[in-house]
Amino acid sequence: MKVLAPQSLKGHIKHTAASFGNPPYGGTLTGQLFYWNSQHLGCAPLDRSLIPDDAVMQGRTIIVMLDRGNCTFVQKVRDAENIAANAVVVVNSDNSLITMADDGTGRNVGIPSVLITKREGDRLKAAVSMGTRIMVEMRWSMPHPDNHVEWDLWTSSGDSIAAAFLQEFEQPALALSDGDHASFTPNYGIIDGTWYGCDNAATKPCGAQCTNGGRYCAEDPDHDLTHGADGASVVRENLRQLCVWEHANSTRGYPSGGPKIWWDYVAAFGRSCVGSGKLTQACSDAAAATVSPTLAAAVSACVARSGGSGDADGANTLLEAQLSKARKDGVAITPAVRINGRNYHGGLQCPAPISLGSCPVLGAICAGFQQQQQQQQMTKTTTTALPPACRPDYCWAAGGVDACGVCGGDGNSCAGCDGVANSKQVRDACGVCGGDGSTDLCGNCFPAGDLRRDKACADTISATIEVVAKVGEVAADAGALVALLTAEERAVEAGVAVVLAPNVTGAEDIKVLSVSPHRYNSNSSGDSGSAAQATATVKLEIVAHPGTGEATSRAFEAAVGDGRFDAALRASAGDAGGANALADAGVRAYTRDHLPDPVVRRGTPAGGRVEFVPAGGGGRTGTGSGSGSGSGGQEGIATAQIAGIAVAGVCALALFGVGVRQWVVKREARVRMDMRNLISEMGRPMEQIENPAQGDGSANAGVDFSSL
Repeated sequence: MKVLAPQSLKGHIKHTAASFGNPPYGGTLTGQLFYWNSQHLGCAPLDRSLIPDDAVMQGRTIIVMLDRGNCTFVQKVRDAENIAANAVVVVNSDNSLITMADDGTGRNVGIPSVLITKREGDRLKAAVSMGTRIMVEMRWSMPHPDNHVEWDLWTSSGDSIAAAFLQEFEQPALALSDGDHASFTPNYGIIDGTWYGCDNAATKPCGAQCTNGGRYCAEDPDHDLTHGADGASVVRENLRQLCVWEHANSTRGYPSGGPKIWWDYVAAFGRSCVGSGKLTQACSDAAAATVSPTLAAAVSACVARSGGSGDADGANTLLEAQLSKARKDGVAITPAVRINGRNYHGGLQCPAPISLGSCPVLGAICAGFQQQQQQQQMTKTTTTALPPACRPDYCWAAGGVDACGVCGGDGNSCAGCDGVANSKQVRDACGVCGGDGSTDLCGNCFPAGDLRRDKACADTISATIEVVAKVGEVAADAGALVALLTAEERAVEAGVAVVLAPNVTGAEDIKVLSVSPHRYNSNSSGDSGSAAQATATVKLEIVAHPGTGEATSRAFEAAVGDGRFDAALRASAGDAGGANALADAGVRAYTRDHLPDPVVRRGTPAGGRVEFVPAGGGGRTGTGSGSGSGSGGQEGIATAQIAGIAVAGVCALALFGVGVRQWVVKREARVRMDMRNLISEMGRPMEQIENPAQGDGSANAGVDFSSL
């Protein structure tokens, strides 16, 4: 602690830190010092209005100075904390320096405090009374002889405050021991009975508070000499815990060995025995059994080997070592923590969730690493990284960081749909894990490449073409041409698919509905000087992708007109293998004015199919309908309308006759094709089918022959 301003007061001030609160080890507080004569003791709630508004509004650090007396140190500091003070300076009633002790309620005090002498306090108070603004700096640090922290805990098995701290600090302590960054040693407060004359065998002045003939003593844990546990029980349990630590050190490097044995034991003993006042051998053995089935036996052997703890036993080597170390370290009060040989001043609490800010002992231990690292950076020398437990982002959750990198996570935040972390498997639009499905244009969901995609609402085109061939050996007449085209239906379908890609998926979307013969003795194509030709009419159904019906219809007419379909037709026939009969016959396709226009049926995902005929073509006109107005709209049907209806009826009958004839031709072609397939199948040798009932000689093999 030192005064930064004014210049007349500038300099360091000797002080001692309190044993409670939360000092920011490795950090610094710099703020204005406030002192009020009207409330100089702080034993009653302080008035918040004593702090100037500008200091509060500007977020300045506030350090309150109070005088010692009338109430405990903890109450003074807590009252200052309640008015947003950041630290407290207590002025002693004399010029001595003492450690401000916890009154048992300082666990929740969150700010640091120090004590200064009366002489220094009077000097500061005089300056404040004259209106001088005093700026004070308070710094907390730990020595750092090397990049390894050694810390000691002085405790006693009957101390309920220490037992609570040990249960809370087990996880940080074990985390610090990982990687050998820090060394921990537990020590136990033993009273030297010989120094106090407790070893007088004749009078036994200390009674049941000592063991080993009055050599080693402890304070009665419940301060009742006639009931409950006594000091001797505390000494014996302290010795057992020293033996647990000795056993833990001997098992370092083994599975389930090392310091964790000691931490688990003291936590179990604190939960089961300290709270209930059962500082007995039986309770100790039960706690040891929860850690390891062999621990109790190892502890018993260690106690005997060190010299025992009975009333008639002599010196004990482990307890003698504790007395010697307590004199060397100057430890008189437990619980206490020493870090790198220096006494720690602050609270002994480490509540969940654990953090450097809420666990002051952890912050103090880590401060040594931080200061050394900063010093090495200033001198540009090599620095060692902080232990993971000293980093603000360390995960203190029981399960640690899951496979997804989430602290305390269950591994599901990055798990794929298959339940495996980081598999990156997701469900597709169809709900299939790892699938590639998506919604097609019809609103249905299929895997990519599924032949059913876009079919439910596909556009359908009914088209008619004429195919002409030279009359010759291959196509002797129209009937022979029909037979040739019927045999090459798949080539025709493949040729159409080629010229209509990508609006159609493939040949499976093209169907030859019928092939009918026409005979022409002259040039039916209109080319002068051509030889006699055989002509056949081919009706097709084309399934195009949704919304492409009209464009596909126009594309097909263009491909037929410019000869691209002829080339695709001959190429498709050649791909099928064998002789290319279509090429030999000189087959080519074209459209004539007397052929019906293509009919496009547009598919819709929700409303079924909408059928329409594209506008165009000679002689066609479109007429609209309206509601009409005037008397003409009310007088009934005009004569012209009646005549139109009659003509339409005659045309419908004629078309019906033509349709029947075409249906018959189509059926004949299909029957011929089916007969050819049947004859081809009949030429194959028949395969013998084994009777299932004869497999094992039984009369009935469980086959329902009525369903075969």
